[in-house]
Formats: sequence, C-alpha cells, structure tokens
Amino acid sequence: MPPTSRWDPQEEFSPREHHDWCIKMWRRLDRDDSGYITLDELHCKEFRCVLKKVIAPDTGNNMGGPRYARAQMSMDQAVSFLMRKADMSDDGMV
Repeated sequence: MPPTSRWDPQEEFSPREHHDWCIKMWRRLDRDDSGYITLDELHCKEFRCVLKKVIAPDTGNNMGGPRYARAQMSMDQAVSFLMRKADMSDDGMV
C-alpha cells in the first residue's frame, strides 16, 4: 500500500532511508529548532498523524463518532506515556 500522506513512512525502507525519514520528522516536530522536543511540540498534527498510524493503522481517514473519541483518548495517553518514558532528565524535553 503506498503512503497516504507525506507523514507516512514507506512500507519498506533501507536503514539510511529510515534514518532520513526520522530526521525529517524530528525537524518538523522541533518547531523552535532547539534540538529538543517539548510536550507542547508533540501536540501537533504531524505527530498525531504518525501516532494515529501506530494506534489505529486500519482506520484510514475515517475517524468519526465514538471511534474518534476513543482514538483521541488513546493518543493523549500515548503522548503522555511516550513523554514520561523518553524524558530521562525530567525537564519536559526529549
């Protein structure tokens, strides 16, 4: 299946392509170019698109009603979980 948006990774990539995609995503998320990503920066469309692909990959763009509410809660919980696990210095940045 081809990517449906520019935020989707390719189905198969080389290690170099994966690294390049990760760098591109990091730069998009690090909006203040500080080299760190804050919780506020994680609350953006780009990160939510990537996270949605991980949490509910088979839903496509159809996320209305109760499904949307559950996915929204799951995304909020996932962002909080990821931040807690990634923020080793407890300074609010990754």
